[in-house]
Amino acid sequence: MPAIKKPLTAPKRARKSPVKKSAAKSTARRAPRPFRQWLYRRRRTLSQGVAVLGILAGLGWTGYWSMENDVPARTMTMLGQAVDDASHAAGLTVNEVVVVGRHRTSRKDISRALGVKRDDPILALDMTGALERLEALGWVDSAAITRRLPGDVHVHLVERKPFALWQRNKHLVLIDRDGVAITDKKLGRFASLPTVVGRDAPTHVADLFDVLATEPELFSRVSAAVRIAGRRWDIRLANDIVIRLPEDGAAQGWRRLAVLQREHAILGRDLAAIDLRLEDRLIVRLGAKAAKLRRAPGNNT
Repeated sequence: MPAIKKPLTAPKRARKSPVKKSAAKSTARRAPRPFRQWLYRRRRTLSQGVAVLGILAGLGWTGYWSMENDVPARTMTMLGQAVDDASHAAGLTVNEVVVVGRHRTSRKDISRALGVKRDDPILALDMTGALERLEALGWVDSAAITRRLPGDVHVHLVERKPFALWQRNKHLVLIDRDGVAITDKKLGRFASLPTVVGRDAPTHVADLFDVLATEPELFSRVSAAVRIAGRRWDIRLANDIVIRLPEDGAAQGWRRLAVLQREHAILGRDLAAIDLRLEDRLIVRLGAKAAKLRRAPGNNT
């Protein structure tokens, strides 16, 4: 008896796992949209921004209300403390102080001038007072302070440039080109700068040095400049020769000295002073050894 063949049937399809399908749908539903992603990343910044606006509004209203109602100082102190507490709660506290342009100004001096430390409420920083104290520092020519919320304070300094040493009552002070006193501390590192002497010397030294710089070789020999009667200058060279410049025409007198040096090496002689105040003549005073030789018996030169 022939074998009975079973009818052919199509193979059964593998059914998708209902669990996986459900998970896929769930993942698709949870996929964050671009706006949600942006909102998620910015939620801390936005919350701090809202806090800042709230605190600023509170400060403004508090100031107006206190002026209108003549609030006692004690109450104002309490209100200020409440604002500080709100700043702490919002994370608006000083985290870092960034200083740009500092080369010689002391870090301690900057810190004292700012009057702020880590974790202080950043909105409580006295910007006007801090700026005034910074610009009162000897090395600081100008300054700028900005708050970068939530927690950074940025300070930009422009420092004064050392120009000369001013001798005042036998005491040395470092000054800049404008004659502003910078400091009288640790001046050894500025020993190569010329010294100026005289009550009004700082206000005239820039013009003098501009004249002296026209002859660089001579200028390199200058060790000091003495203001005489508020009218003219005596220049002391490194070999102690004193150059007496005229009141009018100091530039011409200095140029005349440069010619004498190039043609006759006059500064290599034993001289105590060279007087250039008269245009038509040159007056020199001999050094101690040269004067002694000149006075020696039998010397007719």
